[in-house]
Amino acid sequence: MKRDKYHGEIRSPHGAMENAKALLLVVNHLDADTDTEPVESPLFRGLIIVVPTLLGLATELALKALYMRDEDTSPKSHDLLELFDWLSAGTRRRLEQKMSGVPRVHSDLPSIYPGIREALEANRTLFVEWRYLHERPMLVAA
Repeated sequence: MKRDKYHGEIRSPHGAMENAKALLLVVNHLDADTDTEPVESPLFRGLIIVVPTLLGLATELALKALYMRDEDTSPKSHDLLELFDWLSAGTRRRLEQKMSGVPRVHSDLPSIYPGIREALEANRTLFVEWRYLHERPMLVAA
C-alpha cells in the first residue's frame, strides 16, 4: 500500500473493492424496501435519491480499485467513463467481455441491453449529479 504524500491516505485496491461491494449490498437491501413503501412515504422519496447515488459511488470505487491494481496510484475523477478509459487495455477487455451489450438494431434507438461502455457513458456523472440533486431546480409540471 502506498501513502499519498499530500493527504496521508493509504491506498488499497482491496479496500476500495470491498467498500464498493458493501455499498452494493446496502443498495440491494434498500432497493428491496421500495417494493413495500408507499410512494408518498418520505423513506421512499429518500430512496429514490440514495439508491442511484450509492450505485454511482460503488461503481466509481470498483473502477478505482481495478485501476489501483495496475498502477501505484489512485485516479482523481468521478467520471465513470473516464475512469474506465484509464484502465489497462486488458482490464477493459475483460470487463467488456463480462458485460457485453446487445448491438443496437438502429442507430436512433437505445440498446436493449447496453454494454459496459454504453452504460458507463450514460451514467458517467451519476454520483456527482445525484448526490447534489437537492440543489438542482425542481421541474414543475404545468
